[in-house]
Amino acid sequence: MNFFKKLFGGGQTPTKTTNQPTQTRTTTQEKPQPTSPPMNISDGVPEIVTKYRVTYKGQSLRKLNDLYFDIMGQLTAAEKKGDVNNLLMHCQGSLGLLESLIKYNKKEYGSFDIKTIPALDKALIYFAINGNTGQLKNIQDIVDYFKELHPYKEEVDVAFARRDLAARIYQYVKANPNCLQTDLKKNIDCDDGRFISTTVQYMEKAGKLTKKKEGTKIFLTIK
Repeated sequence: MNFFKKLFGGGQTPTKTTNQPTQTRTTTQEKPQPTSPPMNISDGVPEIVTKYRVTYKGQSLRKLNDLYFDIMGQLTAAEKKGDVNNLLMHCQGSLGLLESLIKYNKKEYGSFDIKTIPALDKALIYFAINGNTGQLKNIQDIVDYFKELHPYKEEVDVAFARRDLAARIYQYVKANPNCLQTDLKKNIDCDDGRFISTTVQYMEKAGKLTKKKEGTKIFLTIK
């Protein structure tokens, strides 16, 4: 698919996966398909949305819907392998297809009822862990602009908080190699032990630090 290559600058075309969200693809081919969102862009459209509209100009909603699920397959495969870099690449590719996903669902099914969007779920976590503020702001703009994505507003706020927490954890562990994970709570200005624990877990998956367990104690070191 040339438009997939256009976004990523080449590479292999992803294969379709049968592990899809609860939405079911339609196989109806008889009726003509509308093209992707028009380029009649009004004031107030976020720059990132405008960019994606330009990227996918002229492609049918059906093709873009299929591409979304193709990329979801690649995203899922990357997550299973623990390949965070590829996971984020496919998250980023999926973000540009959210407008078409919304429009396609509303046209074919009358509403947008997809509750879980991996491109947002995973991207918000790992862009936060990587301290990628620019990408978090892009997601924030997308979520704020499309009312169908407003349920993710709280998750966006959590992501910015996780970004700050991950930075404090990293600096503390760097300054205190082989420190106890239980020491973090009293040293990094965060009293939410669960939030600390999940952030450490994601930092380990992203290759930011290593955990070593000795009995009931967990020691942390920068990787």
